[in-house]
Order: sequence, then C-alpha cells, then structure tokens
Amino acid sequence: MSGILVADDISMIRTHVVKIVAREKPELQPIIEASDGQEALNLVRQTRPDIVLMDIKMPKLDGLQAIRLIQAEYPTIKTIILTAHDEFIYAQQAIRLGAADYILKPVRPTQLVVALTQVQARLRQEQQQQEKFAEMARHLQVLAEADGSAKKDNLQGQLEPIAPGDGPVQQAIEYIRQNLSQPEISLNMVANAVNLSTSHLAFLLKTNLGVSYIKYLNYLRLEQAKILLKTTNFNIATVAEMVGYANPAYFYRLFQRETHMTPAAYRQADPAPRTTTGDKQSP
Repeated sequence: MSGILVADDISMIRTHVVKIVAREKPELQPIIEASDGQEALNLVRQTRPDIVLMDIKMPKLDGLQAIRLIQAEYPTIKTIILTAHDEFIYAQQAIRLGAADYILKPVRPTQLVVALTQVQARLRQEQQQQEKFAEMARHLQVLAEADGSAKKDNLQGQLEPIAPGDGPVQQAIEYIRQNLSQPEISLNMVANAVNLSTSHLAFLLKTNLGVSYIKYLNYLRLEQAKILLKTTNFNIATVAEMVGYANPAYFYRLFQRETHMTPAAYRQADPAPRTTTGDKQSP
C-alpha cells in the first residue's frame, strides 16, 4: 500500500480520523492530511496514495470536484467520502463519479475500519487481476512466437485492465470507467473522446480485450453493481441506475443471465458488511 490521504477542512475531524487509521490500520502509511480540496488534489499528485478520505464541503475545491479530477488523472486511487446526513445527495453523486464508498459523520471507528478493509480488498484484487492479465499476455506472446500467430481466447469473465499506458485503448478504457453511470455512453462517444473512428476503436478493443465494446461495458457495469450490492443497502433499482442502466428490468435480466443469480440472491450470498443508507433494501 502507498498510504492514505485524509482531506477535511475541520482539523478536529482530521485528527479524529487520523488517530483511528493509525491505531486500527497501521499498514496504511504514510497518513497525509489536507485542509481543503485543492491541497488534497496537489498532495495526490505529489504522493499518489492508494486511498483518499474526502470531505465533501471544503473551501477552494469541494470534494466532488476533487474526486472528478482525481478519477480523471488517477483512476486506480480509491476515494471514500466523509459526509453528513443532510448531504446524502452529494454522496450519491460521489459514487457516480467513482467514489468507492461513503461514511457518515460523526465518523465511528468500526464504520471506518469496515470501509477501509473493503477498499483494501478491492485494491488487492485489482492488483491480482493486473498480474493475471500480464501473465495471460505473456502466454499469448509465447504462443505467437511459437506458432507465428497469437491465439486470442474469449476473455469474457476474465476481463482485466490492460497494462497502464497512454495509448488509445488505455484512454478509451479509462473514459469508459469514468462514465459507467451514464446510460447513453456509446462506442461513438468513446471514439470521439480518444480521437479515433468508431470502427477503428471497435477493432482495437476487440483485439486487446477479446470481446466487443458492449460486452466489456456490461462486464464493468456488472462488476460495479456487484460491489454496490455487497457493500451498500441501495435498492436494486438504485444500483441499476448508479451503474448506468436506466431500465431496472433490463439490468435484472442481464445480471441474472451473466451470474446465474438474481441481484437479490447475489446480495444475500455470503453478505459483506454494508453501509447504511436512506434507501430501503429491496428483497
């Protein structure tokens, strides 16, 4: 782990959170503090922490603006929002922008520990996924050298991020991840964002990922939906909307087709601790 940044304009809250992290999560070092959103963004750029604990209402740059910029520049950094009960609408917006979780103030040690533990698990999983993808890529290269051509297996169910870089495929993947919650996101929109023709981008994605754009988009959305189902009490319609499905019935059918479980059954299977929300949990 590369540490954690705690951003809140109230020094008492920062001190309280830092003490909890230092006591309960000593492996998260260094612990960096920021007193406003702009300072938080500057420190993220300097230190590249794994996790950011971000207050929403801060001077100079609010938490939502900071999250948007952090996600655009460093999509692998996980952000947890610190929010008051009357700011719940902002917490929803933060989740749509890519925040991993949110915690209600006043921050309770148990709640914070659970959220950090879940985010650490996601970071480890993503690292393992990247390592697995790199190993698969090396294996395909060996096959290509031995046979004169690479055999591209269908990677559905094993899709992973490609190796970091500034190429059009990586840019397209980052754009897709940042806009998952937008129901209207299309291959044409992504192609325009990375200055490629739609047909050329479709070819590049298929070549690098082994599946079509729409299959990859659904994969990412369903993975995000699984996280929300396991870690929050948002009802299923809200989860569908948050990951970009305007039609909950379509989301329900797609989820069941890909996982062989209903969203409700998936939520109840080996449930993880969940963040309490204002939504009533659906059955």
